[in-house]
Amino acid sequence: MIPVTLQILGPSPLSALPAAPSLSYTKGSGTPASVNVALSASAAATPSFTVDTTSLPPWLTVDAVTGTIPRSLRFTTTSVADSKAQGAYSATVHVQVSGYADLGVPFGLTVSSVAPVLTVAEGTSRNLSWAVGQPLPIPYITLASSGSTIAYSIATSGVLAPVISDSFLKGLVYSYGTPIPVTFDQDVFATAQPGSILSGTVTVTWGSPASTTVITINIAVQSAEATLADVSPLSLPAAAPGQTFTVALSGTGFTASPDARQRTVVGIVSAKSLVADANIASTVVDSAVIILTITVPTAADPLLPFAPAGPGGTVTLGVCNPMGTACSTPTGTAALTIDIKPVIQVVTSASSFVQASPLALATVAPYDMVSLFGFNFCTAGGTGCGKATLFGAVAPATLHYPTSLTPDKSASPRLLTVAFQTQATPPVAIANAPLLFATDGQINLLVPSAVAAFIGKSVDMVVKFGSSSGAPFPVNIAAADPGIFTLSSDGQGEGAVLDSDWSMVTRGNEAGMRQTAADSDIVQMYVTGLGVPDGAADNGSSGTGLWPADCVTTASFLTSLNSLTSGSFTTLDGVFLSRGLLNTGRLLPCLRSAGNVPSVTIGGQPATVTYAGWVPDSVAGLYQLNVRLPGSGAGTFTTASGATIAGPLTVPVQLPVTIAVHGSNSQAGVTMWVAPQLKVTGPVGAALQGTVGAKWSATGSLVTASEGTGPYQYAVTGGSLPGGVTLDAVSGAISGTPAANAAGAYTVTVTATDSAVAPLTGSAAFTLTVNAAH
Repeated sequence: MIPVTLQILGPSPLSALPAAPSLSYTKGSGTPASVNVALSASAAATPSFTVDTTSLPPWLTVDAVTGTIPRSLRFTTTSVADSKAQGAYSATVHVQVSGYADLGVPFGLTVSSVAPVLTVAEGTSRNLSWAVGQPLPIPYITLASSGSTIAYSIATSGVLAPVISDSFLKGLVYSYGTPIPVTFDQDVFATAQPGSILSGTVTVTWGSPASTTVITINIAVQSAEATLADVSPLSLPAAAPGQTFTVALSGTGFTASPDARQRTVVGIVSAKSLVADANIASTVVDSAVIILTITVPTAADPLLPFAPAGPGGTVTLGVCNPMGTACSTPTGTAALTIDIKPVIQVVTSASSFVQASPLALATVAPYDMVSLFGFNFCTAGGTGCGKATLFGAVAPATLHYPTSLTPDKSASPRLLTVAFQTQATPPVAIANAPLLFATDGQINLLVPSAVAAFIGKSVDMVVKFGSSSGAPFPVNIAAADPGIFTLSSDGQGEGAVLDSDWSMVTRGNEAGMRQTAADSDIVQMYVTGLGVPDGAADNGSSGTGLWPADCVTTASFLTSLNSLTSGSFTTLDGVFLSRGLLNTGRLLPCLRSAGNVPSVTIGGQPATVTYAGWVPDSVAGLYQLNVRLPGSGAGTFTTASGATIAGPLTVPVQLPVTIAVHGSNSQAGVTMWVAPQLKVTGPVGAALQGTVGAKWSATGSLVTASEGTGPYQYAVTGGSLPGGVTLDAVSGAISGTPAANAAGAYTVTVTATDSAVAPLTGSAAFTLTVNAAH
């Protein structure tokens, strides 16, 4: 016989606050994570307690192991946390009171580790110039860490043999940047010939394990003669006397010197000679850049013909190097236009804001939304919109945005228009663009659909204000010019992406990827430049609301519009797409055929487009893409930083988004946040209905999680269950008998959590209805 003693203990009189403490620790930070836990007792007595140190995990310590209640204990991570892999850990710490069962306090620890990365602010390829006789350049290499400090060492090589002083050959790189001056041996340049290029490298070794970053420095040797290559901006507008403008000259051979006999001279070319003008001040920045400050004359200046004191026109700027004496013959010239007419300088997508490469034409597509940047758009003769913004408004009677705007209140207002025309002589009008808004320096407009006849060709855009027409600005016409709207104003960063409940997808509200792509979330993206829709359904009949079968043709939607407005419109340019014009079960014009529906990749993995069409109650040209995310185990993902992650994903991550159609891609630099999630399904059928006083149906009354690591835990995280009805945290079963006062509808969200080291979660929302007893 073996004697057995059974001791029956009452529940612990202790309670802890917080009941489930959590800590977050960053590896290598040197700062332990800690949390205060307040112990209290349910009884009036103040019992003594003991922390069972054997229950403390190696990564956790406490400031006291015994004491009396009430007491606050401080739990702190140990150095063991630095040895833990990135992820989540848990442990239950037992607090004992004699004669009672232990109080188990569940602790959670999240360990993160971000290895710092070294970058070079100026890039790894430096192209400089040096003119014979000029001081040698002294460029800086700015090393920066993405996080904590990084130890580095430097070695140099090459013909150029860059020189790094001893104090910078080794050191630390900080997040705010470590600038390192680079000098060169004068003897290397002594025999250098104009037209040659001197090259050398600076190799930075950093990190553990060691990584290397090689910076290549190329110096183009140029003659001592100053030349001009470019003026930026190319034009200046009419302006009031005293107003100043900054103009940059770029070229070669510029000399910055306190000695006027050496410093590059800038002037206006008149009768083939340089003439100084008191209204132009120059600063030689380096051998390639001169900054001019031009002041609008207070009196007529024939060399600077600003309106209204002057007629406008072209000014020829010139430069020369005096080389120790004086100079008046320009060795380089460039034209600067002083214009009183509208001037377009840049055309970009209104979503991506990507500018065309130098010497290349901007690209637009039919129904595209574009932004024009320039000056004098709505000012003439010193009057106009000034600093005001002119907004295009939908005409209620026609549901159209206007093709002209005006700042004038007179009976004969000056109209601002933007025309598209051919490049023939004389030009042939194509159409005027609907205008969304305008300032003196920016116009946002909709590209007319008629340009579809010129795909693959270039046409001209012309801004006209009153009787003043600007110079034609050429653009290429393409079938598509995709751009994604983002949360920032520069077309970069997080995309304007919505989840299924119209909430913005961002950090903390990531879109859900599941192991099976068919179970992943569908998100909504907003896009411009997808071209002409090709829906085929007739809006004169009803449909079933399916994409793409129920997308109506532009012609049948136009017929409905003309019927409503008693109009005779021939295009949908600038139309407000009222959903009230759609027949039952019909969708707006959309992209239907395989060649027109764009492809979408997220993190380099293909996603599935479930809708591509115009946005209801918006303007023709704004597209919505509904996209089902790829599965979390689809393969290798590329992150926003360019790193690769092999699926399945285990933590939230920011991934790049790309849309491609007709051989064109959306802008680089657009991202969205995603997170791996469980698939969770709620009750179905009769399990959604119950009756007061009757036992809840056991058939179909399960919340079920899958696509994770079992077992799963279930909890109500939104709403509440009817009184008398409960959720089993282990099985997910809903059971019980609705209480007498429980009749009504209950919207409930249940969240499941799996048992992975980095636990995944997923939620299902559903509505339970409790009927009154008969």
